[in-house]
Amino acid sequence: MGYIKNVFREMKQVTWPTLKEVNNFTWIAILLIVFFGTYFVLTDFAFSNLLDWIVKL
Repeated sequence: MGYIKNVFREMKQVTWPTLKEVNNFTWIAILLIVFFGTYFVLTDFAFSNLLDWIVKL
């Protein structure tokens, strides 16, 4: 039981983020996912077309 008491004692010392901070971090993560997803799709499309053009020469 000492382990469980120690866990609860440590959990009381944790500094939890506010709802506003969680909301901000969530939007930042979503925007980064969209940005990098778009970047990789466009890069893949460009290299694919470039390689197709080189092969057709």
